[in-house]
Amino acid sequence: MHSGIELGLERMKTTQKVFSGVSETTVTRLGKLRPTDRASQSSSQVPHALEDDTCFGSIINVKAQLRSPPSMSSHDEGDFLSFRIVSTKHFSALYSGPKRYFAVLNKRTAGEIRRLLDMLDGKLIRFQAFINKEEWARAEQSWKLNTACVLSVDINIYGPFNYASTIGKFLASSRTYLQKPLHGIDRIRYYC
Repeated sequence: MHSGIELGLERMKTTQKVFSGVSETTVTRLGKLRPTDRASQSSSQVPHALEDDTCFGSIINVKAQLRSPPSMSSHDEGDFLSFRIVSTKHFSALYSGPKRYFAVLNKRTAGEIRRLLDMLDGKLIRFQAFINKEEWARAEQSWKLNTACVLSVDINIYGPFNYASTIGKFLASSRTYLQKPLHGIDRIRYYC
């Protein structure tokens, strides 16, 4: 438990949306779960894996090529901006809103994300990219000058605590090593 939050006692709702053939799972916390609620819902209605949301670590300095003008539809994390990563069969991209992908990850990292999702059947694993605001300003300027731009991002991997060992071994086998996250772990357990 972190910051007094009992993640294991919250009710969750998952929804899936499909944009341009990309499936995206969203998890919503519905509030505290009363003992009677837990008994009356089946395990498929209350995804037990979300009871223990954990940050497994960060893949640092991943390259992402800018594909469209950057927009500020992100979550501000102090000196960094945060964007979700969405993975398809052919690429992984930074997502800044409905049907809005503005940068694609390098092939190696995109492949690792895809293989990891395939291995776990996409079960409740999520990826979040963090971009330094100075890097972001450089990307905006490059776009205005109509020049190519490659961003450097850190990618945090989140999911159920019980997947930590599996994810670590899988990534290590492909020589991708998780580092301690510099951001994105407020109110989330970090598995070290």
